[in-house]
Amino acid sequence: MATGRTDRLENSTRNLTVGVTCYNERHSIALTLDSLLSALDGRGLSWEAIVVDDVSADDSVAVVERFIAEEGSGRIRLHRNQRNQGLVRNVYMIAEMGTGTRFWYVSGDNTVPVEAAGKILDSIDRADIVIPKVLTYVGRPLHRKFISRAYTLLVNLLSGLDIYYYNGSSVYLRADVVHYGKQLGGYGYSAEMIIRLVDDGRSYVEVPVVYVDRKEGKASALRLPHFVQVCGFFGRLVARRLRRVFGVHHRETAGRGTSPRQPSLGGPADER
Repeated sequence: MATGRTDRLENSTRNLTVGVTCYNERHSIALTLDSLLSALDGRGLSWEAIVVDDVSADDSVAVVERFIAEEGSGRIRLHRNQRNQGLVRNVYMIAEMGTGTRFWYVSGDNTVPVEAAGKILDSIDRADIVIPKVLTYVGRPLHRKFISRAYTLLVNLLSGLDIYYYNGSSVYLRADVVHYGKQLGGYGYSAEMIIRLVDDGRSYVEVPVVYVDRKEGKASALRLPHFVQVCGFFGRLVARRLRRVFGVHHRETAGRGTSPRQPSLGGPADER
């Protein structure tokens, strides 16, 4: 089921599709949407928001429907999956459903404060990819911070990049997300997307922000299936590094094609 506006946004780099995933987020989904709307307000952006409910067992859908009715602009729509799709598939599905030039995925667990969201949105004209440089997650246990930092260091070591944080909900060109949507998968998708796009010549900027840890429910990053997926991602990074060591410059194979948009800039942009 979908509700709300379905017409296409005008073609501009300041047109944004915001994707929000929801799975048993009854306590946080309305707060998430409220924070996003507060950040979007007054920034001169043309935007739409698509909320995907991944077969929640609680009353998340009713909460979202009530929020949409009260907000009343018609720019927020709800899509209800008939069966659980998982985070990564939902992200790519929202990108395909959207009409904006830019794409920003945010989880429904209310971890992105208004101030952080505003800093990210203020930077969307600065580069092809806007990467949140998450300095800390307020309230996150120390062991989670350690694991996250170790993950980032290992990804940088294997990829040759120097990104501070990969999993902070980056802003992309929506066409890039749609293009790679069927090629990437697993819990390391965000880092793999950034690496692929930088390989393609996309520019990026890192924006320092502070997030807050989720207050309801449990984080899913440390589950065994996600660990296996990340191991597969690391395997692909090792293969990529070996190709470069032995002088084979990797480009997309003929069956997979190259990303449809040529970069406006190359490499990292100047950080403010």
